[in-house]
Amino acid sequence: MLTIAVLALLLGACLLIAALTSLLLKAGGTGQRRLVARTPVTPLGRLRGGMSRVAAVGATAYGPEGPVTAPVSGEQCVWFRVRLIRSPSRHKDEVGGEDVLLERLARTTPALTDASGTVPIDPRILTEPPNLDDPVVTEQTMRLLSRDSAAEWASLIPANLIEDKRSHETLQLWETRLPAGKQAYLLARTRRGPILEPGTFTVFTTDDAETVRGRRQERVASATHLVRFLGVSGLVITALSVGALFLLV
Repeated sequence: MLTIAVLALLLGACLLIAALTSLLLKAGGTGQRRLVARTPVTPLGRLRGGMSRVAAVGATAYGPEGPVTAPVSGEQCVWFRVRLIRSPSRHKDEVGGEDVLLERLARTTPALTDASGTVPIDPRILTEPPNLDDPVVTEQTMRLLSRDSAAEWASLIPANLIEDKRSHETLQLWETRLPAGKQAYLLARTRRGPILEPGTFTVFTTDDAETVRGRRQERVASATHLVRFLGVSGLVITALSVGALFLLV
């Protein structure tokens, strides 16, 4: 019985820790929802440098360099990034993991445009992971490469990077590209001038502002229910186990 009481006490403590973690997630979701709700959409032509947080809606557009052809898919686009990724990693300090063997970026300037003007987009925004389940604006293509693929991709990848592949390893060639003419909502900043840059909290999605805000509200509601369940369960189990320990000791 003593062992059961101790295990119950540990379980109660774990539930309380999980409740605290969920509470922190709720706080983060609440903050994000407020940021989206309190940042009105500004016409692109009115954006100026030094703005810590801006929201804009527009269509993805070519920069002054014009269109570029993405090398993996062959699709015409505004901008692209290509990465050759090997897994698992050969570094001893990374169990599993992956190695980025090659990265190539288009030398073009992506942009967002509306009726009032056009503003460049910092490419770092295009490579950030999505916030929650926000649909991304970029598109992706992936190819699995074998050692026999060296000749096919010779114009893009040095042959030794492919021929060095070991039998247990996987080589993935990933292309991320930004198509032109996609309607998007962007929450970012313009610290260095009229260019949209990633901030502490950045959103770049094909959803509208109301959908983005609603998704954060759903996250807050789910976290609230989870905090209540975990907190009450943890308190009850902890109280019962402490009472049992007093009786047994």
